[in-house]
Amino acid sequence: MGAAEDLTFETIAGRRLCLRSDHSLVRELAAASDSALRTRPGAQVVRDHASTLVLRLPRPDGGPALYWKSFRIAGAARRARLWVERLKDFFRPCPAARAWRGSLRLQEAGIATAPLVACGETGPGNAAHSFLVTEELPDCLSINQWLARFHRDPAGSARQKHRLMREIGRLLSELHRACLYHTDLRPGNIFARPSGAPCAPDSSGEFDLFLIDTDRVMRTRLRGWRESRRNLMQVMFSPSPEMTMTDRMRIAEAYAEARGLTPIRTARRALFLSSCRWLRRRLRALLRAKPHVGQRPRELLKRLERLP
Repeated sequence: MGAAEDLTFETIAGRRLCLRSDHSLVRELAAASDSALRTRPGAQVVRDHASTLVLRLPRPDGGPALYWKSFRIAGAARRARLWVERLKDFFRPCPAARAWRGSLRLQEAGIATAPLVACGETGPGNAAHSFLVTEELPDCLSINQWLARFHRDPAGSARQKHRLMREIGRLLSELHRACLYHTDLRPGNIFARPSGAPCAPDSSGEFDLFLIDTDRVMRTRLRGWRESRRNLMQVMFSPSPEMTMTDRMRIAEAYAEARGLTPIRTARRALFLSSCRWLRRRLRALLRAKPHVGQRPRELLKRLERLP
């Protein structure tokens, strides 16, 4: 199934459903409401925001659990969105269909993501309610979870942490080389597991990386450093206290090396400082517009002001 291929839907209980393969369990789930899915045996609420609901649903046959992501764009959440985004909704697919196509684009580029199972919607276009179903990624942790694990044993996990930071830089390079751009590329949306091994803290092998939240993936020409710099900034300047400046520089170095930017040290420093300057400007604008914002942006700006 190609990324540009139109989705083929069937109607179940008023919902339009697209299945990647015949899946009787998903047909059963699609006929239920979100409140009914919450009460299924073994169901776990992973995330419950105004705009999204994520549930982990175990399979009766003991296979990989299913993740049900429901996109809820209505009421206060819709009113709070920019009018430009609301205008776009009339011309683009629903969020679940965008996530489906984003996953296919990543797979075509050789970038791993959660296995697709189904997507559905309640109406045409950018529906008021849509959902995406994927399989669980076994033995995976988010980058934030890996950083917290490394922080508990800094001496024993230094080599593993070094490798993971470099893998993140290479992943960004693969993404941009394929002319793809993820508008929400924070560490929480990157998952990793040791290659060919269970998720063990003492593993020293290479990592397999996966991207999620694929409704934010778009195709772009990457005309300059703007998009690349934004993705680098999103990852390198995450608010995680466990990510050190050395870790951020390793990401930039691996990215520069994979993109063929030479000399590596000069390119790494240029990427890093360019991202710093971009973030400084954004933070200054934020503090001018919202002077009563919390302490974290102020503390980050103070750290960035020490850099050239």
